Amino acid sequence: MTDQEIQAIREEFPLLHHQLYLNNCSLGSLPKRSTQYIQHFLDLWNEGGTEAWKEWFPQLQRIKDLLSPILSASSRDIALSPNVSTALTMVASMVAPLFPKRPKVVVSELDFPTTVYQWLVKKPLGVEVVVVKSRDGLSIDLDDWAKAIDSRTALVATGHVFYLTSAIQDIEALAQIAHDQGALIAIDGYHAVGTFPLQLHQSHVDFYVGGVLKWLLGGPGTAFLWTPEHIRREFPPTVASWLGSKEPFAFHNTSWEPADDATQLEFGTPPVQALYQAQGGLEIINQVGLETIRQRHLMLSRRLLQQTAHLPLSLHSPIDDEKRGGMVLFETPRAHEVVQELVKQHVIIDERPGLLRISPHFYNTEEEIDQFVESLTAALAK
Repeated sequence: MTDQEIQAIREEFPLLHHQLYLNNCSLGSLPKRSTQYIQHFLDLWNEGGTEAWKEWFPQLQRIKDLLSPILSASSRDIALSPNVSTALTMVASMVAPLFPKRPKVVVSELDFPTTVYQWLVKKPLGVEVVVVKSRDGLSIDLDDWAKAIDSRTALVATGHVFYLTSAIQDIEALAQIAHDQGALIAIDGYHAVGTFPLQLHQSHVDFYVGGVLKWLLGGPGTAFLWTPEHIRREFPPTVASWLGSKEPFAFHNTSWEPADDATQLEFGTPPVQALYQAQGGLEIINQVGLETIRQRHLMLSRRLLQQTAHLPLSLHSPIDDEKRGGMVLFETPRAHEVVQELVKQHVIIDERPGLLRISPHFYNTEEEIDQFVESLTAALAK
């Protein structure tokens, strides 16, 4: 992207005018056009009442169509959900029939709690949760996954990019390990989607969840579950909703026939306002392109690593570009204090216990990285 293109696209994001914003892994910036889409949603409601549903229902398909190129997947295989926890609940319902003979779910100690809690609460039902340890605190070795996954494993559930390290997992290789033992694999892609190109059909994973809150610039309320047709056919869900049926407006209540596509995996009344809110960010991500976004992320993170080399911080992310996602994390016992000091300077990053988490997006600039390092240096010196 040229400097002129970057400046033009920055005009889409009011937040960037008054904050040095480097916390895109927690919450992406809101585009102006999304505010307009939200207003359109409200106008439809005010003007037509229930007639608004004639426009609201098609919004679900619009969002799936915008997600399709981002995931390199058919929109027919995408189900929308209000959050990843709900999407994983659907996955759990599909996997549940395996548990009597395959009681194990394998996760890692680096995974986000949501990915793990779904299975821990099922211990009273006989589910065994096996937690794979990290050798280096950054990633999980494929050999260690292989040792943990066996013929008693129903599911491997883990992240594509680890939220505490930014390490990228080889999900294709991990899927092969799982499948060799007859297990399914579910990937939490929240910290991956929107940061680099995905090829879900080629990945051979069985379930992939994520959302628009972070890198997709859509805010809270819209997440997704991708799963291919053969998995839906072999492992049908054991929870259902009215709108997941093939003919919801026929109001059948004595038999269940699922929708022909992944709509069968959706729960109840959709969060329509959130779907309008999500539209602008998805349009922009598709406009800019994931290859361009990935190159911008690498350029900005390399500059950040170079400029912080002299600071009293320990890198807590892979140094290798190919193994690092959009975030860069540093260890410091003063993480909370430093982040609060930066907020006073209108510089926004994130913290996790003992860690600083910095996540520039494609619309951030090299000058902002330099300005951030200057502010960070001053905060560390206090």
